[in-house]
Amino acid sequence: MPMNEGYSVMPSKKKAAKPQVAKRVADRKAFVATKTAEKGITPAQARQRFYVQTRMSELKAAGKPVDAAKRKELQKKFQSGNVARKGFAAPKKTTKPVVVKPLYKNK
Repeated sequence: MPMNEGYSVMPSKKKAAKPQVAKRVADRKAFVATKTAEKGITPAQARQRFYVQTRMSELKAAGKPVDAAKRKELQKKFQSGNVARKGFAAPKKTTKPVVVKPLYKNK
């Protein structure tokens, strides 16, 4: 009997995405393609717009108040990379190095 019949020798590195995440990724890619072609914006700007518009529509559907301040908050959250949900292609989280100043000068 042959070993590993019907199975790949190497395990797949890519996990199967959850249906919601896969749909979000497909929607994002379509949105970015159309916005970069129509408006001439960069893909990074288009990804941010997709995140903000999607989250704003989710908040409206949940009956929560939506205003310009909330939009700005979502933009900053995306730019910081602090997006927990997958499929939005947010930039990586950046951590600023902490500079420790000495309390006393050496003489």
